[in-house]
Amino acid sequence: MTRCKNILKIRLDHKADRKLLLELCNHLEISKNNLKRDGLDYWNLFGRRGKIDTDSVFWYLRVSCNSKRTWRRVKESLPTMVLWQDGDDEGALRLQRYPTKEEAQKIRNIVGFRRTIKFTEEQKEMLKNRLQKQSKRFNTHKTDCKQSNEI
Repeated sequence: MTRCKNILKIRLDHKADRKLLLELCNHLEISKNNLKRDGLDYWNLFGRRGKIDTDSVFWYLRVSCNSKRTWRRVKESLPTMVLWQDGDDEGALRLQRYPTKEEAQKIRNIVGFRRTIKFTEEQKEMLKNRLQKQSKRFNTHKTDCKQSNEI
Protein backbone atom coordinates (compact mmCIF):
# COMPACT_ATOMS: atom_id res chain seq x y z
CA MET A 1 0.00 0.00 0.00
CA THR A 2 2.80 2.45 0.82
CA ARG A 3 4.44 1.71 -2.54
CA CYS A 4 1.25 2.78 -4.31
CA LYS A 5 1.10 5.97 -2.26
CA ASN A 6 4.72 6.78 -3.17
CA ILE A 7 4.03 6.26 -6.86
CA LEU A 8 0.94 8.44 -6.59
CA LYS A 9 2.94 11.22 -4.91
CA ILE A 10 5.53 11.08 -7.68
CA ARG A 11 2.89 11.32 -10.42
CA LEU A 12 1.09 14.20 -8.70
CA ASP A 13 4.20 16.34 -9.09
CA HIS A 14 3.70 17.58 -12.64
CA LYS A 15 6.68 19.97 -12.68
CA ALA A 16 8.94 17.35 -14.28
CA ASP A 17 6.33 16.65 -16.97
CA ARG A 18 5.96 20.34 -17.76
CA LYS A 19 9.73 20.84 -17.88
CA LEU A 20 10.20 17.91 -20.25
CA LEU A 21 7.43 19.13 -22.56
CA LEU A 22 8.81 22.68 -22.58
CA GLU A 23 12.18 21.31 -23.68
CA LEU A 24 10.39 19.27 -26.32
CA CYS A 25 8.73 22.49 -27.57
CA ASN A 26 12.19 23.91 -28.20
CA HIS A 27 13.35 20.79 -30.05
CA LEU A 28 10.19 20.62 -32.15
CA GLU A 29 10.34 24.40 -32.74
CA ILE A 30 6.71 24.91 -31.76
CA SER A 31 4.95 27.48 -29.61
CA LYS A 32 4.74 26.99 -25.87
CA ASN A 33 1.06 27.96 -26.19
CA ASN A 34 0.41 24.34 -27.26
CA LEU A 35 1.27 23.24 -23.71
CA LYS A 36 -1.99 22.83 -21.79
CA ARG A 37 -3.51 20.67 -19.08
CA ASP A 38 -6.01 17.96 -19.96
CA GLY A 39 -9.11 16.95 -18.00
CA LEU A 40 -7.03 14.90 -15.54
CA ASP A 41 -4.69 17.86 -14.83
CA TYR A 42 -1.74 16.37 -16.75
CA TRP A 43 0.42 18.53 -19.02
CA ASN A 44 0.13 17.81 -22.76
CA LEU A 45 1.13 19.38 -26.05
CA PHE A 46 -2.07 19.60 -28.09
CA GLY A 47 -1.97 19.76 -31.88
CA ARG A 48 -4.73 19.80 -34.46
CA ARG A 49 -4.54 16.03 -35.10
CA GLY A 50 -3.09 14.59 -31.92
CA LYS A 51 -1.19 15.24 -28.72
CA ILE A 52 2.09 14.57 -26.97
CA ASP A 53 2.21 13.62 -23.30
CA THR A 54 4.87 12.32 -20.92
CA ASP A 55 5.46 10.23 -17.83
CA SER A 56 8.56 12.27 -16.86
CA VAL A 57 10.85 9.71 -18.52
CA PHE A 58 9.47 9.01 -22.00
CA TRP A 59 7.25 11.12 -24.17
CA TYR A 60 4.37 9.68 -26.16
CA LEU A 61 2.98 10.78 -29.49
CA ARG A 62 -0.74 9.95 -29.56
CA VAL A 63 -2.52 10.16 -32.90
CA SER A 64 -6.00 9.32 -34.08
CA CYS A 65 -6.18 8.92 -37.86
CA ASN A 66 -9.05 8.77 -40.33
CA SER A 67 -8.16 5.32 -41.66
CA LYS A 68 -6.02 2.25 -41.08
CA ARG A 69 -3.86 3.20 -44.05
CA THR A 70 -3.07 6.64 -42.58
CA TRP A 71 -2.12 5.12 -39.22
CA ARG A 72 0.14 2.60 -41.00
CA ARG A 73 1.87 5.47 -42.83
CA VAL A 74 2.37 7.39 -39.57
CA LYS A 75 4.05 4.33 -38.03
CA GLU A 76 6.24 3.84 -41.10
CA SER A 77 7.29 7.50 -41.21
CA LEU A 78 8.72 7.36 -37.67
CA PRO A 79 10.67 4.07 -37.50
CA THR A 80 12.92 5.28 -34.65
CA MET A 81 9.95 5.61 -32.31
CA VAL A 82 8.75 2.52 -30.45
CA LEU A 83 5.17 1.45 -31.11
CA TRP A 84 3.56 1.69 -27.67
CA GLN A 85 -0.16 1.24 -28.40
CA ASP A 86 -1.47 -0.05 -31.70
CA GLY A 87 -5.13 0.29 -32.59
CA ASP A 88 -6.85 -0.01 -35.93
CA ASP A 89 -6.63 3.68 -36.84
CA GLU A 90 -5.02 5.18 -33.75
CA GLY A 91 -2.19 4.58 -31.33
CA ALA A 92 0.82 5.86 -29.47
CA LEU A 93 4.51 5.99 -30.30
CA ARG A 94 7.21 6.37 -27.63
CA LEU A 95 10.64 8.01 -27.70
CA GLN A 96 13.12 8.47 -24.86
CA ARG A 97 15.38 11.04 -26.53
CA TYR A 98 14.67 14.36 -28.20
CA PRO A 99 13.88 14.20 -31.92
CA THR A 100 16.28 15.08 -34.70
CA LYS A 101 15.46 17.93 -37.12
CA GLU A 102 13.96 15.50 -39.65
CA GLU A 103 11.91 13.71 -37.00
CA ALA A 104 10.74 17.05 -35.60
CA GLN A 105 9.42 18.07 -39.01
CA LYS A 106 7.54 14.77 -39.39
CA ILE A 107 6.10 15.03 -35.87
CA ARG A 108 4.92 18.61 -36.48
CA ASN A 109 3.16 17.47 -39.66
CA ILE A 110 1.60 14.37 -38.08
CA VAL A 111 0.31 16.01 -34.88
CA GLY A 112 -0.59 19.31 -36.53
CA PHE A 113 1.78 21.81 -34.93
CA ARG A 114 2.83 25.05 -36.59
CA ARG A 115 6.53 25.81 -36.62
CA THR A 116 7.59 28.95 -34.76
CA ILE A 117 9.60 31.61 -36.52
CA LYS A 118 13.04 32.33 -35.08
CA PHE A 119 14.05 35.95 -35.64
CA THR A 120 17.64 37.16 -35.66
CA GLU A 121 18.55 40.20 -33.58
CA GLU A 122 18.66 42.31 -36.74
CA GLN A 123 15.13 41.21 -37.71
CA LYS A 124 13.85 41.90 -34.19
CA GLU A 125 15.30 45.42 -34.29
CA MET A 126 13.77 46.07 -37.72
CA LEU A 127 10.32 44.92 -36.49
CA LYS A 128 10.65 47.04 -33.36
CA ASN A 129 11.43 50.15 -35.42
CA ARG A 130 8.55 49.44 -37.80
CA LEU A 131 6.09 49.06 -34.90
CA GLN A 132 7.30 52.28 -33.32
CA LYS A 133 6.76 54.17 -36.59
CA GLN A 134 3.27 52.73 -36.94
CA SER A 135 2.35 53.59 -33.35
CA LYS A 136 3.53 57.21 -33.91
CA ARG A 137 1.36 57.47 -37.03
CA PHE A 138 -1.61 56.01 -35.16
CA ASN A 139 -1.16 58.39 -32.21
CA THR A 140 -0.90 61.49 -34.45
CA HIS A 141 -4.01 60.39 -36.34
CA LYS A 142 -5.89 60.04 -33.04
CA THR A 143 -4.92 63.53 -31.91
CA ASP A 144 -5.97 64.98 -35.29
CA CYS A 145 -9.38 63.31 -34.89
CA LYS A 146 -9.78 64.66 -31.34
CA GLN A 147 -8.92 68.19 -32.47
CA SER A 148 -11.40 68.08 -35.34
CA ASN A 149 -14.15 66.89 -32.96
CA GLU A 150 -13.48 69.72 -30.53
CA ILE A 151 -14.01 72.42 -33.17
